[in-house]
Amino acid sequence: MLARANGTTAYRAAIRVATSGAVFVQLKKAVNGVESNVGSEVAVSGLNAAAAAQIAFRFDVVGSQLQFRVWAASGTDPGTWQVSATDTTAGLGVAGSEGIRFFTGAPVPNGPVIDSLSSFQVRQG
Repeated sequence: MLARANGTTAYRAAIRVATSGAVFVQLKKAVNGVESNVGSEVAVSGLNAAAAAQIAFRFDVVGSQLQFRVWAASGTDPGTWQVSATDTTAGLGVAGSEGIRFFTGAPVPNGPVIDSLSSFQVRQG
């Protein structure tokens, strides 16, 4: 997920699914195309990505506070953040675009992998 994107600068929230199905989340930032972590990668307890399983997520950026959580779309929003951080990087405290990027690494032993999005909402304020 991308927030406050301006060219090659943006906040990013990443979901990584291991070949075992374990799900990990992490907050990142890219400044002039150089990506760095804003915190440690965290395993999402109780969530395992299985074939045809859908994952829901929420990424909030308010001021300098970043928060991110994911859960099984068949369940309910847990209401607690799995990762959160504060960041005051110059150039990221201004308005920008939002978006979603999908990336599938190689090799993928259990392919094909299908990335899709059923809804996307951006709220300001």
